[in-house]
Order: sequence, then C-alpha cells, then structure tokens
Amino acid sequence: SSVGTDETLGQMRREFVSTKLCRLERESEKLLYVLGLPYVVRAIVYALMDVACFFAVVPSLSADQQPVTIETHSSVLRAAMKGESVVIRARLDRLGRTLAAMRAEALAVNASGEERLIATGSVTKAITTVR
Repeated sequence: SSVGTDETLGQMRREFVSTKLCRLERESEKLLYVLGLPYVVRAIVYALMDVACFFAVVPSLSADQQPVTIETHSSVLRAAMKGESVVIRARLDRLGRTLAAMRAEALAVNASGEERLIATGSVTKAITTVR
C-alpha cells in the first residue's frame, strides 16, 4: 500500500539526515541536499550523486509518487587529496509530470574549508505513482 511506502520513504529520509552525512541548504529558492563524507572511492561517486539527487527531488513529490532512476551521467575531473572531505551537492533542475532532471557536484573540501570541484553529474528520474 502507498501508506506503507510513504512511511518507509519518510523513515529513510529521517534516518539518512540523522546520520549527519546529509544537511539541507537553501540556494535561491532551491533546496540542496549536501552529503559530507570523510572519504570516497572514485568508482562510487556516481552512486552517491544518484542518492543525493533522490533526496533533492523527493520533497517536491506528492505522497503517492516515487522517483526511479532511468539515466545517470558523471564525470570525475580529479581526485580528492588525503585529508580532504568530499561534499556532494544535488539540486532539482526541472520537475515535469513524468520526469525529473537533477544535477550534482562533488567537491573536495580541505581543512580550511576551501572547495575544489572534483566531479559533476546529472540524473534523470521517472516519476512513478504508487497505487
């Protein structure tokens, strides 16, 4: 039932945010989900971008809708250096009736808070209705 699904998605959101790996930021009317990670393996950057994009689109959906990834693209530009944290920011660019388009950036953050872009990506999700 959609009630069980809604509760599950809500619980996932609460648990994910409560891990302190995720925080919300506002950027000119858009909500950004920011993942802060102490390290990241280059091969999973695209998966983390997909997760961040999931959390970027979910607040814009109704209770009976779910986003399902249909396409991802990521470009790793450079590696993070030892001692840097990796932050992934995702935002919803466009939400249509059946598709959502998001983009994500992975940044390496040094001890003084300076950021370097290390990867970019885009994710397209189909918006499905739970019945």
